Amino acid sequence: MPRLHLPALLAAVLIAACGQPDSSTGQQDSAQTPAPDATSAGQAPDAPPPDAPLPDAPPLEDTRWHLVEVEGKPIAAAAERAQPYIVLFSDQKQAQGFGGCNRMMGAYQHDGDALKFGPLAGTKMACDYPENPEDAFMQALAATARARVIDNQLELSDRNGEVLARLEARKAR
Repeated sequence: MPRLHLPALLAAVLIAACGQPDSSTGQQDSAQTPAPDATSAGQAPDAPPPDAPLPDAPPLEDTRWHLVEVEGKPIAAAAERAQPYIVLFSDQKQAQGFGGCNRMMGAYQHDGDALKFGPLAGTKMACDYPENPEDAFMQALAATARARVIDNQLELSDRNGEVLARLEARKAR
């Protein structure tokens, strides 16, 4: 095979692999690939809407977790703003998400129920709305020592077992 075609072939293989179902679960990675609109996919009209809770207990890693409570305070979803979330990508041991105003990313370590986030970096956009949970969410992630998935929720707790935040698995848009 001529050398000129090798980069194009590799790019084509990578692009094709990104859209393929995960062979271990038979599902696409919903954390990275948006689900099609139910009407355009030909699904029944009673299909759950985007951002609806998932029906089964999902895995900690490779799931999009939306913040529903931090510091004991519920987080209300606002139609005009994206809801804070985090995804733990198992293949790279990288966390990526959105705090309510800024995107964040960084390493994490996971072993059994132990979970520790490395330093998380993020953008530095100014946000001026009073109910912005970003600072509390970032503090909860920094203090996380344990993670527990119960049904459709993820509880993040500190080393003393105090729940810092609750997140809920959601379908990607």
